[in-house]
Amino acid sequence: MSFEIINARMVKAYMQDKNAVLIDLRPQNEYLQGHVEGAVHMEMNTFEREIVRYDKTAVLIFYCDRGANSMIAARRADEMGYAAKSVIGGYGAFGGQCSGYALQLRTWE
Repeated sequence: MSFEIINARMVKAYMQDKNAVLIDLRPQNEYLQGHVEGAVHMEMNTFEREIVRYDKTAVLIFYCDRGANSMIAARRADEMGYAAKSVIGGYGAFGGQCSGYALQLRTWE
C-alpha cells in the first residue's frame, strides 16, 4: 500500500465514494475562516488519534495550507492501514474555478 498524491480536481471524484473523508489539517482558526465544503477539521498534531474513528475501508483525503503536512499525514495514515490521498497545492489549489469545489467562507457581520 502507498498513499497517492492527487490534485484538487480529482477530489470531487473520490468524494463520490461514501467512505471518503476530506480532512483539513490547517490550524482551527484557518479552518474557521474558510475551508473546502464537506471537509472535517483535524489538527496535524492529533490526527493520528482522530482517524482511528474511521473504518480501515475509509479513503482519507488530506489537505493543508500548501501540501507538505498533508503528505506527512497521508504517509502516516497509509502506514496505519488506510487508503490515503494528499492534495498537492493544499487549500489554495481549491480556489481555482477548474477545481469544481465550493469554499465555505466565514461571513463577517
